[in-house]
Amino acid sequence: MVLKPKTKENILDQAEIQRLFDECKTKTEKFVIASLIYTGMRESEFVHMTKSWIDFNRWIIKIPSYQRCSCYDCRLRGGFWKPKTKAAIRVIPIVPEYKPYITEFFSNFNRVQDVIKDRQSLKYIVKQVAKDAKLKKRVFPHALRGTFATILAAKDFNPYEITAVMGWASIKVADEYINLVGARVIKAFEEKWSEQAGQ
Repeated sequence: MVLKPKTKENILDQAEIQRLFDECKTKTEKFVIASLIYTGMRESEFVHMTKSWIDFNRWIIKIPSYQRCSCYDCRLRGGFWKPKTKAAIRVIPIVPEYKPYITEFFSNFNRVQDVIKDRQSLKYIVKQVAKDAKLKKRVFPHALRGTFATILAAKDFNPYEITAVMGWASIKVADEYINLVGARVIKAFEEKWSEQAGQ
């Protein structure tokens, strides 16, 4: 599997992530942005997340193999939601930055669909926050998922660890994100080195 250009070109850096958070006007917007950036969940996974997925003692999210659901898409598939692939049935550790968001949300609601009805609603929220942040990149949920993969790569997680957390079937995709982080470091090095040389 090769990274789609639109995802790779729209991965956010730390300054852009901060701008997104700064432009969130509601707790729901902050929860959405934090969830996508700090868990790497797919749109469908996030929208179908329920409180039963969360182990607050071990600070993990357990994505199940299926669950009953009455949303329009799931009704078309017999009343069940299932992850995209078998590899997507996984455990996602909850990073410290995400703990306050997920704790607050699930102290008030039992499922994400209590607030965000479907993937279109999710896309709309991300698009609005990004518009307010005036980012030059095209920001959409899958780009935020990719952003989490680059965060893991930058923290020296190996391809197998990244693959497991992201729910990919192959480590080839993780290798691409690791290479993407390396390319960014080289670019930053070259820019900073030339700035220093010019002084």
